Amino acid sequence: MATKKTPSREVFAAELKKAADATKKVTEHVSQNIEKKAQEVKTAADKKAAPVKKEVADKAASVKKAVEKAAPEKKTETKKPAAKKVEVKTQVNIQFSGKDLDSADLLKTAEKQFKSEHKGAVLKDIKIYVNTDDSRVYYVANGNDSLTGNFEI
Repeated sequence: MATKKTPSREVFAAELKKAADATKKVTEHVSQNIEKKAQEVKTAADKKAAPVKKEVADKAASVKKAVEKAAPEKKTETKKPAAKKVEVKTQVNIQFSGKDLDSADLLKTAEKQFKSEHKGAVLKDIKIYVNTDDSRVYYVANGNDSLTGNFEI
C-alpha cells in the first residue's frame, strides 16, 4: 500500500499566499470597477438633473418677478380697524316679598333724593345698597360718609 504524501508547510504557505494575492487583485479590480460605475452614474445623473435645475431656477426667477410686479413698491402697514366698543346694556331686577324692583329706577330715586337733601353739592358718584330685611335702599354719594341717605322701597 502506498502512502499519500502531504505537502510541506512551505508549499502550503506559498499556495495560501498565491490565493491571497489573487483575492487582493480581484478585490482591487472590483473596487475600481465599482468606483468607475459610480462615477458614470453620477455623471449621468448630473446630466439629467441639469435641465431640471435650470427649469426650476427659471420658474423661481419668473415667480420672483411676478411677485415683485404684483407687490407695491412702497410697503404700507395694514392696520386692523379698531374694534368698536359695544356698550353692553344691563338691567338688574331685585325680587323679594312679591315686589319686583328695577335697579335703574332705584338709582334714579337715590339721585333725586340726594339732589333734594344736599342742595349745592355736586354728585360725582353714587353707590346704592338694597336691604331687603327692612325694605330700604341706602346710598353713599361721592364716597363721603356725610353724603348719605335712604328711602323705603
